[in-house]
Amino acid sequence: MGHFLLVGGLHRIGVFLGSGSIGMCIYTLLQMLLLSGAFAYFYLYLRQMGISKKIRILYILLVILFPMNAPFSITVIKDVMAAGFFLVVVTFLFQFYQNQNCFSYLVGFVLAGYCFCMVRNNAMYAVALGGLFATFAFRSRKSKIAWIVSVIAICLLSVLSNQFLIKKFHVRNDTKYRETFSLPIQVMARTVTKHGEEMPQSMREEILSYIPDAESYSPYIADPVKNTANEGKLQSNTLDFLKLFVKTSVTYPNEALTAMVSITEGYWYPFYQGAYVFSGFGYMDWNYKDTIPRKDLCPIANYFYVPYGSPNYIDLPGIGFLFRGTAYVWFYLLLALWLTYCKKWRSLGLLAIPLVYLLTCFAAPAAMLRYIYPVIVCIPCYFVSIGEKS
Repeated sequence: MGHFLLVGGLHRIGVFLGSGSIGMCIYTLLQMLLLSGAFAYFYLYLRQMGISKKIRILYILLVILFPMNAPFSITVIKDVMAAGFFLVVVTFLFQFYQNQNCFSYLVGFVLAGYCFCMVRNNAMYAVALGGLFATFAFRSRKSKIAWIVSVIAICLLSVLSNQFLIKKFHVRNDTKYRETFSLPIQVMARTVTKHGEEMPQSMREEILSYIPDAESYSPYIADPVKNTANEGKLQSNTLDFLKLFVKTSVTYPNEALTAMVSITEGYWYPFYQGAYVFSGFGYMDWNYKDTIPRKDLCPIANYFYVPYGSPNYIDLPGIGFLFRGTAYVWFYLLLALWLTYCKKWRSLGLLAIPLVYLLTCFAAPAAMLRYIYPVIVCIPCYFVSIGEKS
């Protein structure tokens, strides 16, 4: 909700000044400042921890040269702004873990967490559920209580703010349930497509009453089916829909498993060739009338930053995996398995929020790299933690 109002408000300001693109330029600058500030704050944390200068310089080079940061910083997708806030959230988490008597870190955690939840809906699940598991990272009862209060404060502030803004600006969300149930929709669409002739007519008709365009099923993205799903019926019959989903999955387990595996393949299969990145970027005037001409201020950069999503990058040995979600997802999963094997429960608690966020991404309508960008920017935090005894 916060991201929607920010983009819309800046666009109106731009229109007032002569062009909607002016508003988007302001938005881009704000987003760049947020990302830069988040990276800088984590760098300060590295200094506070006494991390060697060589490691800090390596981090700076990583931020500058990492191929996602530059193109993402000039987009309007909410995952980028969410990434900036999420990095600050994780940094405050580590700071409070290191110094559990300094409750001022929790104030920063609440503010950053609130902003994180206001720009990304699934952030609420990560903060609430992941924050609950993160309680095990703290030693004293006082620290645990303070942490739980902070998590509750973020959730309450986010829910109340969203409700207030929805009523204040008369916001209507016509895709809420379709977006939430992307994965169940995929499962039922695949099932009715593959077994529509043989399944009971009553089941087939019930499925089609929710997803009338099931024939548009695509294994790797839910949008073709999801966009035509019956939002009104999903809202008024949510429980019945979930029961139908369970019934369909139990009756046709192979199709249910195949649908889930296919739509999440870009997160776990290293050689996935689906839509894990955007095909390219363009500059479009927000009045949707004229295309803004491109002007290269540094032409030599084109030799290093070829068009984003180009197969030239993706097919490069080793480097190509930076453009795939699998490397980042497996980093977190393997780290979680290693911590579990070593019985480092406190350290595992620090990993809870990113893990829950990743879990919500598995329920997304496609395995897109941008969805997991918030956890990608936090990977250096956990790399540093691996080398720290604490």
